[in-house]
Amino acid sequence: SPDIELLSETPSRVIVVVKDGTKLQSLCEKFQLPVKKLGITGGDALIVNGSKISIAELRKAHTETIPKLFGRN
Repeated sequence: SPDIELLSETPSRVIVVVKDGTKLQSLCEKFQLPVKKLGITGGDALIVNGSKISIAELRKAHTETIPKLFGRN
């Protein structure tokens, strides 16, 4: 499913960010590895399927969630 492709990382599936996607595409073709472009990075928000979340909100969730869970505000 598209959600699994977007959010799942397993020993055989990873998400990478590269400056030049054509180089990665060529390398994957050379070694017969499947590769799929999920999106483009940049800007001030993450937009997935029409839903927009600001980078500031994502940063806050990333840095504050675990400390809050363990009572370390």
